[in-house]
Amino acid sequence: MAFSTGPARRPQGSGGSASRQLRIRRIRNIPAPETHDLQFGHVQQPAPARELEPGIPAEGPDNLRQRRLRDAVSRRPPPLTAPKGTTPNSDNPRPKDLPECGVLITGGTSGVGLATALEFATAGVPRIAIAGRDPGRGAAAAARVRDVGAECTFYASDTTAAARTAEAAAGFLGGGIDIFVNTTAPRVRPTPFSKVAADDIKGLLTELILPPMRMVHAVLPTMRQQRSGVIINMASDAAKTATPGEALIGAAMAAIVMFTRTLAIEGKRYGIRANVVTPSLISGTGLTDYLLDDGFSGKLFAAASAKADLGVPDAGDVASLIVFLAGPGANRLTGQAIRVNGGISAS
Repeated sequence: MAFSTGPARRPQGSGGSASRQLRIRRIRNIPAPETHDLQFGHVQQPAPARELEPGIPAEGPDNLRQRRLRDAVSRRPPPLTAPKGTTPNSDNPRPKDLPECGVLITGGTSGVGLATALEFATAGVPRIAIAGRDPGRGAAAAARVRDVGAECTFYASDTTAAARTAEAAAGFLGGGIDIFVNTTAPRVRPTPFSKVAADDIKGLLTELILPPMRMVHAVLPTMRQQRSGVIINMASDAAKTATPGEALIGAAMAAIVMFTRTLAIEGKRYGIRANVVTPSLISGTGLTDYLLDDGFSGKLFAAASAKADLGVPDAGDVASLIVFLAGPGANRLTGQAIRVNGGISAS
């Protein structure tokens, strides 16, 4: 009889070696089968699995879960703690509540700016400085804010005097500026780019972009020194939605949005937050009346307002958002561009 010299084949269905089967049984927590000692004729029980914890076998699923939990706990970083009165990982003081803050608002003589000043006064802000170009409107606006209960003063200036305005406001507010809100809105109507004179492009972009940048540049040193502050700019929906006639306006508004977002990243280590509000139409304001009183832009914004199924926002709606962004409820919110448009668009 011929015998094969090749390797022996494993019988089908054998399931592998005994040691492998034992490992599988232990992992699945299946009791090992009894074995017979052929020499002495008695039943041998398998050696018990080593226990890492009392009552839990080393290779059972219960112990596997426990080991993973213990390993996860050992690798967990210690909880973030900070000394009382500071924020985590910095020497910045705790964010102030609104009744502890001083506020500077540019464009605060009417529209969204005035509504924001009144909203801050209602929220308990004790001192508010407003800046604008019209002394008559400024005096009237300051009187209205004082009627609500806050101390208020007006500075007649434009953005070319940003440093002087910021210095005077800081003195009035008690040595620092806790919240700066820019609501200036240049009166620029939408116009198809092909109809814009080449010599006017630089001037239009300068008028749209530079005012908030100059004012922020003026208030930043104070905020960095005090290691806290809130900056809120106002742009428009044109920053996010391409609209006929708003090539230059959209480019400028997008610049303000990205400027504000970058400020947020640069300022966070100093406890400074920066956000931007991007409304579309704002009912009941002089700027909206100006935009609607024109053939091209009038048709454009009339069509937009028809899409505002939630209603065209008014100055109070925008002011409420600004005050929220400046307050303690938004202490972890920075670098955001937030729309207020009644549903005209979304992105």
